[in-house]
Amino acid sequence: MGVARRALLGGIAGATTLLATGKDAKAAPPVLDRDLAAVVAAGAVSALAETRSGAAARRAAAGTVTIDGHRPAPAHGRFRAGSVIKPFVAVVVLQLADEGRLRLDDTVEKWLPGLVPGGRDITVEHLLRHTGGLADYTAVVLPDTETFLRNRFRTYTPRELVVLGVTRPPTFPPGEGQAYSNTGYILLGMIIERAARRGHAREIERRILRPLGLRDTFLPGTATRVPGPHAHVYALAADGTPVDVTEMNPTMQGAAGELISTTADLNTFMGALVAGRLVDTTRMFDARGTGYGLGIEIADLPYGRVIGHGGGGPGFQGVTFSSVDGRRQVSAYASTGGRDVSGALYLLMDRALAA
Repeated sequence: MGVARRALLGGIAGATTLLATGKDAKAAPPVLDRDLAAVVAAGAVSALAETRSGAAARRAAAGTVTIDGHRPAPAHGRFRAGSVIKPFVAVVVLQLADEGRLRLDDTVEKWLPGLVPGGRDITVEHLLRHTGGLADYTAVVLPDTETFLRNRFRTYTPRELVVLGVTRPPTFPPGEGQAYSNTGYILLGMIIERAARRGHAREIERRILRPLGLRDTFLPGTATRVPGPHAHVYALAADGTPVDVTEMNPTMQGAAGELISTTADLNTFMGALVAGRLVDTTRMFDARGTGYGLGIEIADLPYGRVIGHGGGGPGFQGVTFSSVDGRRQVSAYASTGGRDVSGALYLLMDRALAA
């Protein structure tokens, strides 16, 4: 994961709300305020972030709840986190492996016989590392905004999503390359269900959300709404008109991206992860020179190693990262309005981790 470098755009767009917690009860530092405003100036409807440095936590928001409104976006708001779910899924898989209920060298064929062509050569570890060569089903479900708008309330089964992926040609033989594949994480969700005899959502709740007290984090299943305070999300139709897509059926993402969370909960998760409270991170954080470990992005930056994950979907983008020593965490989210605000978002993250 490369940290994008882009000049900050000037101007304050929308109202800005600030919240400070921890030992330092001062207002959020101007740099966080400015960086969130830059995300909105780049085209986002709203942007949220929380930074942590030791015991001090600072949370802020910029922009508005709706594209045509004046109500400030809530700094504590919930949002769809997309692929940020992947470290959660990886933690469950690694815990199951530690319990002897599955092995990382188990094949897909062992757990899901007959489902995946070539499944005898694709292992659980391949799925975690995106090295199985599986084509991504999202190229069929989410190739463009118009297709998404047609399908966003449809209920998909995990098997349907896998079939959509594996009917396309593999990108390379298993273990001979690396290409991001959401299909692999749908398969991991199915394997978790077989190994634990409970679905991935229940296992994430039981093993991570409850022990860490993540009360604002959910796996919604078929529920189409984001519960509690939240900003709206918009995709751009073919004619450039923004369409409110806040409500959608999360089954099109499943174990690859159905998570709803907050910046505070994500920082708590990342802090617990790097502290070794969930799994032994030695194996999880071994990227083997690729920049991606077992369900986790890893980058060596001038100020040290950071780990975390990004996530996105129609109308939104988010990141959650921590220094590997656990001293700093940052989680940020943007309702993008269908525009590319990744440069400003990653610059915010970069500043927070380098501080």
